[in-house]
Amino acid sequence: MAEVERRGSVAAVAKRHGVRERTLSWWRWNLRHEKRPRERRSKPRLLPVVVSAVPSDASSAMLEVRVGDVVLRLGVGTDVQYVAAVVNAVRPTC
Repeated sequence: MAEVERRGSVAAVAKRHGVRERTLSWWRWNLRHEKRPRERRSKPRLLPVVVSAVPSDASSAMLEVRVGDVVLRLGVGTDVQYVAAVVNAVRPTC
């Protein structure tokens, strides 16, 4: 988001990082309209990420997300908001 603010172009930043312009615009809107004040937010947790080779048939590629004991397998290209909602629904609350 800092890069978007510096450059002033969502389209250019999205293209540079290989993400959809709409996704980047949503994150910008979400961060600007966040209901919790910044000082009260908890610090973000960093999670391990494992990247493996994409199969030659990308249509069968799957994204695997582990949340505690739960494993979610989603098709690559699944809507980011949907993935976030599912992860929030299955993650432990404590």
